[in-house]
Amino acid sequence: MTAPKPREGRCVRCKQPRPVFVYKPQHNCIDDIGRVDLIEAATHLAWIEENGDQWCQARIDHMPRRLCVPCHDKEAVEEQEFIDDVLDES
Repeated sequence: MTAPKPREGRCVRCKQPRPVFVYKPQHNCIDDIGRVDLIEAATHLAWIEENGDQWCQARIDHMPRRLCVPCHDKEAVEEQEFIDDVLDES
């Protein structure tokens, strides 16, 4: 069985036209919080925006991050740093 051919497009990081893949984040703040009332949800959404959680923000905006292979690796490193620095302190 062969892997599906990657989609051609423009990488959201380097803006180069290349084969791109949807980046699947390592964390998921939205599912982790679970079912909450409206006030808690608004507070949580504000926290995502204030702390620069671009991965959960992309999910909220229904905009999957399509990245080329080199940028995909950089994205994974940046997300891990975000998890270590911001999420682990919360």
